[in-house]
Amino acid sequence: MLPDRIIPALQKEEQDWIFLDGFHFDTGASTGLFESFSTDGRAFTRTDDRLFRTAYFKYFTDRGKINISEGAQAWTVPYLDVGSVHGTGSWIEEGLKYKLVPLWHLVFHDCLQGAWHEGQTYQAGDFREKFLCDMAWGTPPTIAPILCLYRYNSREAGGSPEPFGHNFLRPDGRQYKKQIRESLNVYRLAREVAGAEMTDHAFLDNDRLVTRSRFSAGHVVYVNFGEKAYLLPDNRRIEGRNYLVDRP
Repeated sequence: MLPDRIIPALQKEEQDWIFLDGFHFDTGASTGLFESFSTDGRAFTRTDDRLFRTAYFKYFTDRGKINISEGAQAWTVPYLDVGSVHGTGSWIEEGLKYKLVPLWHLVFHDCLQGAWHEGQTYQAGDFREKFLCDMAWGTPPTIAPILCLYRYNSREAGGSPEPFGHNFLRPDGRQYKKQIRESLNVYRLAREVAGAEMTDHAFLDNDRLVTRSRFSAGHVVYVNFGEKAYLLPDNRRIEGRNYLVDRP
């Protein structure tokens, strides 16, 4: 990803992509910084790597494009708009159903939108748990109408030719229509707190299944990841796997 090679190529073909609103970058911001030292004295430091990568992202930012990345690193934040950072956090204890403290959102919620990885959208896995995470974190829903991921390695190299991610949205499927309708609630909250800081995130019960998130826009979001109902100190009841939003 060297700007002295890639950016001139982008400039040469700019007329072919300049009309697009945004771009998704695969792996460019999903790893840490690299360094390499050669026996002939050549050196490529992590500082060089960061400068080269940020120049690449900045090229699109300067042209008003939306930058979306697989993963994100702290040094990419000034140049990214959306990163598939969900699942990035601090592991608390093995075996807990709700495992993550949303450290990324506590630091960067006001300047970068979080999303689920393209292989882990609402159609993959436990829809309700991802839905509740987005409510707790004030992030928009991640829905891929049609997506199928295949393994990188070939059959000849011993890999499976079968896809490892099936995220097909069937227009006639009642299940998916219901998910989309429910997702509008996530979207509404995410729109209201977009650009706001997440000022606090706390566990309210000993099992760490009930959370409270506060945002600088004035919203307070309670989420119950457990199966049993939870009673708040003011006697309001949150049913199992449900949520409650206090709006300003």
